[in-house]
Amino acid sequence: MNTILKSKFLELTSAIKKNDLNSVGSIDAVLADIAKENDPSTVAVLLLSLDDNFDFDEGVFSIIHTAEAFDDQTYIPGFLATIPHLFQSSPRWASIVLIRILNHAGSKEALIKSLMQSPEPTKKAVEQLCNQINDQSTDFLSKTVAVLVATK
Repeated sequence: MNTILKSKFLELTSAIKKNDLNSVGSIDAVLADIAKENDPSTVAVLLLSLDDNFDFDEGVFSIIHTAEAFDDQTYIPGFLATIPHLFQSSPRWASIVLIRILNHAGSKEALIKSLMQSPEPTKKAVEQLCNQINDQSTDFLSKTVAVLVATK
C-alpha cells in the first residue's frame, strides 16, 4: 500500500473515532481519495474499519460501498481475509456485509467457491454468521444453505 493510502486510512480512522456529525462528510471525502487509487489491497482495510460503535450508519455504508466497488474476484477474498476479525470486532456490520453478498448472485457464487478453500477460522466465522442470520429470520435459509455447505 502506498504512502498516500496509508495517510488516507489514518484520516478515515480519525473520522470514525470522532464519531460526530462531521464524521460522515469526512469519511466520504477520504473514501473518494481512497477509491481514486483503485488499489485492491484497500478492500480488507476498508472492511476492517467497520465499527459497530459508530453512530452514523450512512458513514459505514459509504465504506462498504467503496469496498463493494471492486469486482468479486477482488472483493470476496478481501472479505474472507477479514471476516474472522470483523466477526469478533464488529459483528453487526459483518452480518450486514454478508447479507449484502448473499443478496447478489455473482458475489454469493464467488463466496462459495472461495470459501471451500479458505482456512478453518474463516469458514467458522462465516458459518457462525450464517447461523446468526438464520436465527434472526428464516427468510435467508435458501441463501445460506450452499454457503453453510461450503464451510464444511
